Amino acid sequence: MLALTRREGERVLIGDPADPAVTLRVVTARGDRIGLELVHHAARPAGGEAAGPETTFLELGYEEAADLRGLGRVQVTSLHGRRVTLTFDVPRSVPVVRAELT
Repeated sequence: MLALTRREGERVLIGDPADPAVTLRVVTARGDRIGLELVHHAARPAGGEAAGPETTFLELGYEEAADLRGLGRVQVTSLHGRRVTLTFDVPRSVPVVRAELT
């Protein structure tokens, strides 16, 4: 498990940083709810073009979790104003990279 604290607009890359499987961005962090944008990037077939990314918007509260499509789960473990701590439960072989504001 990995816990990261993010602010509104910050994102996390899950998978290879050059070609992430999932990009998660904190859209809003207000009150007891946060808004997340999950972008699932399709795997690129050998010698072919990948299908376009699929974007899902979620609203989660304290201790609620979301599935990362076979890469594990992300859970809201703390809310501090506009900062939120997310705990990632992903296999050790899958890198989780902190990214700056977008």
